[in-house]
Amino acid sequence: MSLYKDKGGDGIHINNGIDGGGEYIFHKEGSFRAPASVYAGAARMASDGNIYGSMWGNQWLATYLRNTFQPKGSFTPAGQAYTKAESDGRYVGSGQTWQDMTASRVSGATYTNSTGRLIVVSARQYLPDKHSITGYVNGKKIQEFYVVNGGITAAVTLMVPEGATYMISNIGSIWELQ
Repeated sequence: MSLYKDKGGDGIHINNGIDGGGEYIFHKEGSFRAPASVYAGAARMASDGNIYGSMWGNQWLATYLRNTFQPKGSFTPAGQAYTKAESDGRYVGSGQTWQDMTASRVSGATYTNSTGRLIVVSARQYLPDKHSITGYVNGKKIQEFYVVNGGITAAVTLMVPEGATYMISNIGSIWELQ
């Protein structure tokens, strides 16, 4: 084994001599270079930059990231992630547009969301004194706007899950994001 500092060189070198194994260098600016993995207790850093340790579930960081997070695009490893099309279809507004449903909706009637996706329903109405507009999803009152004094145009907005029903008590105009 040899330990040396070359005059005017890059730092302190440790070499295993004739047994091989590479050279370790403690650089003058404070960095450290190892020819293979660096260990700190049970954790280690590989020469390719990957990190192994209990922080990552006793696996390599690259494996942890691959198994934990959904890949971008349509890559689907062993059923662990959604395709891009499946993923996009799960977000409200993705591939959906606002539709004016005023002509086909009646106040107080119950409608079923059969679009296969979550929809947003927004209805508004002018309310004179002591009137309200109320929205229900699956029979539960979700939102109500009640006017005590003076007239106002009020709105209720509901998120209606796939297969759920909704009803709005007092419709002037109604739009669905579907």
